[in-house]
Amino acid sequence: MLKSITLDDQSFGEIMTRVMDRLPGLAPSWTDYNAHDPGITILELLAWYKEMQQYHLNFVSDSLKRRLLALAGINPHKEQAARCLVELPPEAGYRAELTRVETENGICLELDEDSAAPVKIKSAKLSGGGESIDVTNLLAQPDIAVAPFSYGGENTRLNIALEGGAPGDMLRLWFEVSDDLAVKRNPFDDSQQRPRELEYMFSDGRAAVVTMPMRDDTHGLSQSGFIELATPTGWSGDGTLIIALTDAGCEERVRITGIVAGRCAAVQRETRARLSEHTVPPIDKAAAELRDALSASGDLFAFLRTPDGLSYVELTRGDEGVVYIDARGAADDGEPNLFIVSADALHSRDMLLPSSGLPGMSIQPELGGRRVLRDALTLICDTR
Repeated sequence: MLKSITLDDQSFGEIMTRVMDRLPGLAPSWTDYNAHDPGITILELLAWYKEMQQYHLNFVSDSLKRRLLALAGINPHKEQAARCLVELPPEAGYRAELTRVETENGICLELDEDSAAPVKIKSAKLSGGGESIDVTNLLAQPDIAVAPFSYGGENTRLNIALEGGAPGDMLRLWFEVSDDLAVKRNPFDDSQQRPRELEYMFSDGRAAVVTMPMRDDTHGLSQSGFIELATPTGWSGDGTLIIALTDAGCEERVRITGIVAGRCAAVQRETRARLSEHTVPPIDKAAAELRDALSASGDLFAFLRTPDGLSYVELTRGDEGVVYIDARGAADDGEPNLFIVSADALHSRDMLLPSSGLPGMSIQPELGGRRVLRDALTLICDTR
């Protein structure tokens, strides 16, 4: 291990004391060491400069750290918001993207996607060979893995009893898959890559409806992730999701350690304003959809792009996140021509900052000590 050497170990006073101790031997004819002597002034200047040099030589700057890491073949990612999964109880209902949730210690998180249908997992069972085994309690223990497609030496089915949701709702389940493999798996390049083929069916006890996942982050239950499916037309809010193995492929057996409903991706941030772009026809009542939680509860500011530039326009709210504006005169070239800023109602005025328009002017938003991610800042300038 390399031991760091402290170069900044002498203060200005210590440097001057050492210099003054050596003066009689180096310059015997120099006898006036008072502060008014020009030579002492020059020595003080050099002592100050030496102290500054020691500080800079001993200080490892961020740019130097990046260069040293580059020599080792390491390129750090730029700063970004922390991401995690939050678990919403069924009684929380549907939550739109950007809905804020707060942890017990006051950390603000925002949903990074719309939540799925609020459902509850009642049980999980394996069926095959004329037998059925309840593995609900086993899946509740994170250290125990269940192999759903190898029970009794025959292909089995994983039956997940669900409660909640309506016909056509998006059902999202998180599957925790054991990655305790002798050889680590290479990352998947394509979201459609699957080492095995699975069949998904919804059953209400009378008939089974085959469906296809709208999203499969697990790549056929090869890794932990979400699986999203749309509930069938006849879904009554009480039924079973059946997962069957149709082609085992040539890879390892599936080993599941947990199945959870209600999880949703979240980001540690607090969005004060968000810009959305829309392309609308140049008519007197053009419509645009705003589905996120910030747009539903915040202040909205609309800007229409015309052949002469941007102009502020009034908008009216409709039902289910739809807003209407008078878009007559909008640029009709197929490019986005309507820009809507959704602003936090408590801080919307903080986002309106005056400017003289002079070159080199800086503006300072009032953010309460928070930092703005550098890749998430958009300015709209009104140059009247």
